[in-house]
Amino acid sequence: MTTTYWEYIQLDQLLSIQSGLEGPGDVALADELHFIGIHQSIEIIFKLLLRELRAARGLLGANYVPEHAMPEVVKHLGRANEALRVTIAHFRYMELLTPLDFMEFRAKLGTSSGAQSFQMRELEHLMGLGQDQRHELLRRLRARLARPEDADPFTPFVLDPLGAIQSQINAHITRKEAQGLDASVDKWSRQHIQKAMDDIETQGTLRSALEKWLFRTPICDSTPPPPNTPIDDQAFAEDQRVVRHFVEDYIQRGKSVGWNDGHVQAVRQFLGAGQQDSKLDWHTERVRAALLFIETYLDLPLLALPRMVLEKVVELEKLASLFRGAHARMAERVIGNRPGTGGSPGLIYLDLTRDLRVFPELIQIRGILIPRDRRWAFPGMEEFGFKLGQDDGCD
Repeated sequence: MTTTYWEYIQLDQLLSIQSGLEGPGDVALADELHFIGIHQSIEIIFKLLLRELRAARGLLGANYVPEHAMPEVVKHLGRANEALRVTIAHFRYMELLTPLDFMEFRAKLGTSSGAQSFQMRELEHLMGLGQDQRHELLRRLRARLARPEDADPFTPFVLDPLGAIQSQINAHITRKEAQGLDASVDKWSRQHIQKAMDDIETQGTLRSALEKWLFRTPICDSTPPPPNTPIDDQAFAEDQRVVRHFVEDYIQRGKSVGWNDGHVQAVRQFLGAGQQDSKLDWHTERVRAALLFIETYLDLPLLALPRMVLEKVVELEKLASLFRGAHARMAERVIGNRPGTGGSPGLIYLDLTRDLRVFPELIQIRGILIPRDRRWAFPGMEEFGFKLGQDDGCD
């Protein structure tokens, strides 16, 4: 017997889980089926997206990233971006649910909420959204509310969403087991979240992997130290000298194209540039110098793929923001400015999340670039070209 399409994708199981709380079969209301089906589709796409980002993180975070791995990184990031585009398109379909349609079954949702989508929270965590951004989000949320204390019940979801969902799950399990009810779905969810958190704890985030890879970028004729090797003071000092010379030369060229004193000061603060009062550690300073180097010399053949990786990450950030914005506009159209079913402040909170950024440096770099014709023809520039000699080729 040959395998059939419906067997391979387990179509019987897939099409039998749109039952909501009504038991086997589909829900009675077409509007509720619309609501459930779209959310399930988004969660499946989130699963694919997370797998792609983990694959890209694994390649970039390796101690050695061979050149032939770079197209794979671009592929995985590209597919992750397309997955986000598809989820954004789902909101257009969701908006065909009118406010009165939704009210027909909204009470059945109880306290369930999109804020409990642990795959979405996992996506933010895996990308590398930091606590600084979360605290700033909470500060802005409190400032927007008529009574800042109204944010208190939702604060755990802002500062530690996966932990907050875990706490909810544990409470559900305790309550269900005390009543003799089945808690298998809750236990599966708890296990999934813990596995995701353990993975990020041990393997890091996409941001940390990107920084690890960028730190080892040869800048001009510098030679960054190989990973996991004893630090050679002389080699380290020479690498630092070359990198800082590149940055300082860049700033001087920026002045020649019209940078004013305020802009120069901002650039020095962002890049460190070896200043005595700089608050940047060497790791951050070198990572930002690498970003500047790749974006400046993006047309050198050996930097084409690294620059494409950065472009895909910028696109990922943009699409994540568009997703949050589309979610907010969909919620605005369907439920107005009502509080969320899970106790969230609703539209106020959703609108604020659009400003969350995981990779702001990639955009900041683009604000300090100089024209091609003012770039430095640095020593060893030919090493970043194609290595094709007269006798190279296919015989």
